[in-house]
Amino acid sequence: MVFQGTPIEYMALILIIVSFAKIMSILINPRFWYEKIVKTVWKNPVLVLITSLLVSGISLYFLLQELTIVQILAAMFFLVFLMTAGFSLFPNHLLQLKEKLYHDKNVIKRSWIYILIWLALLIYGLIYMFL
Repeated sequence: MVFQGTPIEYMALILIIVSFAKIMSILINPRFWYEKIVKTVWKNPVLVLITSLLVSGISLYFLLQELTIVQILAAMFFLVFLMTAGFSLFPNHLLQLKEKLYHDKNVIKRSWIYILIWLALLIYGLIYMFL
């Protein structure tokens, strides 16, 4: 049996495989995931940023071939609350991080591209729904 899917199905399959690998790794040996994957990936945050933006853009392109921006934003709505539930298990760590970020005078300057992308997606959604 050979899997022959659409780009969206391939994206879902990649997510499923990587997520299962991460969960199994963390259940078996959490230190391995941190030492071999997390630390390796985050050694170069600029590469993480560029790669993430490229994959996000490519993913958005393929998603928009089959879904509307409103459907994509609704799926993001679901994900935001699923992630918030996960973060709620570690309130002290999250509050410490937020405290540091809110006192960083350069946080907006450092986050400008991320903020612009979010604003573009939100405006695109509003235009789609109301115009």
